Amino acid sequence: MAGPKRVGELGEELGVEQSLLSHHLRVLRDMGLLEARRDGKAVLYALAEGVEGAMAERSLDLGCCQLSFKES
Repeated sequence: MAGPKRVGELGEELGVEQSLLSHHLRVLRDMGLLEARRDGKAVLYALAEGVEGAMAERSLDLGCCQLSFKES
């Protein structure tokens, strides 16, 4: 939510191995929740345009469930 990040940055913040995180990022990207763009050899991940606006309330309604995010 703080802007585009590389997989390594996200992994450090979340305490998740890069291979597992990459898998989950691909699923979120395939669902249209994330966008990915090349930055040299790295890939930057960011919330998709429509998702950014929905995140103003720090929660995301997926239809089947709602994800809420606490302030860091």
